[in-house]
Amino acid sequence: MKIKTQQERVKVVERCSWQRWKMKLISMLRSSKRRNGLFKKASEISTRCGAESALVVFSPDGKPFSLAGHRNVKRVISRFLDEDDQNSPPTADELIELENEFIMIANANAELKQVVDQMDVVKNQAKELEQIEKRLGKIKEIKDFNYHQLDELKKEEFDFNNKLEK
Repeated sequence: MKIKTQQERVKVVERCSWQRWKMKLISMLRSSKRRNGLFKKASEISTRCGAESALVVFSPDGKPFSLAGHRNVKRVISRFLDEDDQNSPPTADELIELENEFIMIANANAELKQVVDQMDVVKNQAKELEQIEKRLGKIKEIKDFNYHQLDELKKEEFDFNNKLEK
């Protein structure tokens, strides 16, 4: 393909730069999706297996992204590089972090217990309401009798009592 004019050359260069930009954008999107998938898998391994994991990923732009399961990335990497560190006691920061996690879990358990108690109260109230509705239904049936029907029932009762006396 021969390019004849300067204007055509500029258009070709613009098209090429546009395609490069588009490919870079697509690459960044794919990288982001894959990074999120990796982070999800790493956190799943950490929570399900109780393993300490650290993941460091560099984006196409060179930005680092890191994820550590329960501890910070530096601690996990230093443990990986220095095997003698495995039996060392936890640091003060780690103890504070564990205590905060314990407090959060205890608070969540207390809130859950309150919600369960409230649900039990609501269930009991619902049962009581059903019983009241049944009673009201019976009262309504009695109330629906009109006075004429009540007079007839009284007469029948009177006649019945007279027959019993004879």
